[in-house]
Amino acid sequence: MDLSKLTMEETLRQCSKPTGDTGREVGKRMNERHKPLITWGLSFLFNNKKRRGLKILDIGCGAGLAINLMSKIVPDAQINGIDYSYEMVEAAIMYNKKLIEARKVAIQKGSVDKLQFKDEMFDIVIATETIYFWPSLLKNVKEVYRTLKNNGSFAIINEDYDIKVNNSKPHTKAMIDSDKVNLLNKDEHIGLFKDAGLKDIKVNTIPSKGWITVYGIK
Repeated sequence: MDLSKLTMEETLRQCSKPTGDTGREVGKRMNERHKPLITWGLSFLFNNKKRRGLKILDIGCGAGLAINLMSKIVPDAQINGIDYSYEMVEAAIMYNKKLIEARKVAIQKGSVDKLQFKDEMFDIVIATETIYFWPSLLKNVKEVYRTLKNNGSFAIINEDYDIKVNNSKPHTKAMIDSDKVNLLNKDEHIGLFKDAGLKDIKVNTIPSKGWITVYGIK
C-alpha cells in the first residue's frame, strides 16, 4: 500500500487512530520507523530504575513495538498495553504473541480518558508518539497519575516538539495547523507534568531531530 498517496489530513487521522487496512499498514510502518526514537527514549527511563518485578503500562501502544523493546530490557516485568484502535490492538497482540503466551504481556482496547486499572498499580507508565492526540491533556495526565504507585514514573517519548527545528517537515506543519493536535514545546511539557502533580521532572532532547523525552515521578 502506497501511504504517500494519503492526504496530510488523512495521514494525521491514521496516526491518531489507525483504522482498516490503511491503519494496519500505518502501524507496521510505525514499528519500523520509530524504533530508533523509542530505543533512545527508553534508555533514559530504565537507566537508574530498579529492574525486577516492574509493572508497566503503555498507553497508545500502537502495533506493539515499545512493549517488545521493554520486555527485552526488563524481561521479568509485567507489561500492559492499551490502544483505542481495534486494528492496533490486533497488530500489537500478533507482534507480541510469544510474550502474551508467556503471560508477560497483556494487551487490550482502552482509552486514556478512563483507564481501566486500579489506583497505584504501575511502577512505570509510558506514552510514545501519542499525547499529541489526547483529548484533554491535563485531565488525561492526572488519570495516568492515579494509576502510578508512589515514586512511580510517567514518561513520554515524542519525535516532534521544537517547531523552530521541525516546521520544515510537512507532517509537522500539518500538526501545527491542526486544531486536533497538541504540539507542545519543552516548557509546555514541563508545565503539564507539574500541573498534574508530577515532580523531579527530567527532559532529554535531540533538537536536530526534534526528539524529546519527558519523565516525572509521583
